[in-house]
Amino acid sequence: MKKTAQGRQKASAKKLPALRIVGMAVIISVLILMSVLLGLSYKGVSDSSPLLLIYGSEGRFPSAGFRTSINAAGFDYDLVSKTDSYEDGKLVIPDKYDDRDLVIMTVGDKGFNHVTAFASQSNVYGFVLVCPEFPGNASMEGINSRAPSKDIAVFAGRDDVRSVEDVSGARLIYERISGDDTVYGESISSGGLFPSDCYVSSEQNRYLSLSHFEIASGDRMLLSPIFQKELAEYLNLTYSSLVSDEIKESDITNWYSFAVFSIFAGIAAFCLYFMSYPAALSKGEKNRISTITIPVRVYTVMFAASAASGMLAIILSRIGVTHSMVKYILLLTPLVVASVDMVIAIAKIGKVEGRPSMRQIAEMGFMTLTIIIYLILAFMLFTDLSVAAGYIIGLVVVAAILSSIIAGLISFERRHGSLAAGDTSRIIGIMCVSGLLALIGGLVLHDRTLTLWGAAALASTVLPAIVTVPVGRHSPSALAVAMVHGTAYLLIMLAIL
Repeated sequence: MKKTAQGRQKASAKKLPALRIVGMAVIISVLILMSVLLGLSYKGVSDSSPLLLIYGSEGRFPSAGFRTSINAAGFDYDLVSKTDSYEDGKLVIPDKYDDRDLVIMTVGDKGFNHVTAFASQSNVYGFVLVCPEFPGNASMEGINSRAPSKDIAVFAGRDDVRSVEDVSGARLIYERISGDDTVYGESISSGGLFPSDCYVSSEQNRYLSLSHFEIASGDRMLLSPIFQKELAEYLNLTYSSLVSDEIKESDITNWYSFAVFSIFAGIAAFCLYFMSYPAALSKGEKNRISTITIPVRVYTVMFAASAASGMLAIILSRIGVTHSMVKYILLLTPLVVASVDMVIAIAKIGKVEGRPSMRQIAEMGFMTLTIIIYLILAFMLFTDLSVAAGYIIGLVVVAAILSSIIAGLISFERRHGSLAAGDTSRIIGIMCVSGLLALIGGLVLHDRTLTLWGAAALASTVLPAIVTVPVGRHSPSALAVAMVHGTAYLLIMLAIL
């Protein structure tokens, strides 16, 4: 029996390098797929195609996905910066677009102002308003189902209006420009799994789409593949006289399907690679690694500090001036708690791991570069890298710091052979306190923003730890575990922010 078990262990050890090679091959294949998808998004359309001219987008813009969707509809698009939008205090269309057939799309509260400003422009064929607010009765004077004669579409999030008195925002704009009743009138569904409620005026020149989800910000709606596909379908159908071909819906569906697949395939491939490390520690390695003992009073102080941070976030959320600080307090508190714990541990223990070989350094360097490339490509697939460069730089630094902290904590526990043992599990629990308090406070006070940021703080702490559990149990390398943790943390933070 003993020889048989030893034989199985040897056989398993021989298979591990092959498993690692498979993981690396899948990772490289995923990077190639992501690069191809980005390349396909630049396929473009002819210069004579109609142009969707976008005003008011100041957040992360989903360049690759949006370009793919709009091009499939036979349109091209361009963004107008805030400085180019005005001349002598008045809204203008830059001169370089004088010879193009235009559809004006506005993003944000003041979108309807562009309708009144550009309604008489001969090369403007229609308007698309994304998450607009009602501009007031004075601005709506002279606007009805026939004036202006140009098509107007309104896209917004779900509002769940139950009575006529509650009608506001995008729904109220549509009712004023169409003459329709959206509360008691019949809507049509557009989309599959998450359909939007849509209304079309009797004149067929006014359109309202209310998303299946609550979306308060126009910039966030732009990130939605569901919105992009519906917008492309609307443009192709409404302005069929301007485009040469019918919409290629399969191009949009296939592109996004492969984009989502590449993200999850990349995560699976990285886990496969890191899990290929041997599970057993040698006797020499065990002797080099020490555990730590931190006094209970230190944990008590850190718990109190984390709880105080959560309470501070609740208090600041009730003050208008400091409301924007809540998310930074909740997202940075876990990092501060883990950093304090790590400093104490290093002061007591010092360096605990042996020097890695050159091959290990080269391999980890290659994987670090691969992870960075993967994150950049993943970000470029779903948003604009140039707009969010500051976010990426900051989050990469934070993820690297947090990963090194996790690596150190795991190293201290290797005698127990478990990721969840001892200090790390206690610290992760303390890191969750501030987010949990904010989440509860948001639910009690009916503060949606506080609730969401509390949940985000919890997610940024708990989810990376869950992802690294299988890797930590199979790999003796704290650095490998930290790299998986850092990748998961960075992806979650990018999604949150």
